[in-house]
Amino acid sequence: MSVQKRKRELLQLARAICPKATIEHSGHHLQITIFGPNGSRKVFCASTAGDHRDTKNVKRDILAAARAIGLIANQNEPPASQR
Repeated sequence: MSVQKRKRELLQLARAICPKATIEHSGHHLQITIFGPNGSRKVFCASTAGDHRDTKNVKRDILAAARAIGLIANQNEPPASQR
């Protein structure tokens, strides 16, 4: 898979979670930046996929970053009405 194709694929994945996501090429890695109500987070990944699990791992990292900046509610926390 080419780097440009991977950038498009990962940007589509990131924008499904955060519409303001951006992606940049930095050396041999890609930097995905997502923005939320509590700031922004950067997720780094290889510019070429290593194996079939790579996209799953990047998605996991993006979701974790989205939880950290308040885009997604943490599944382990009770709803605000029950606190």
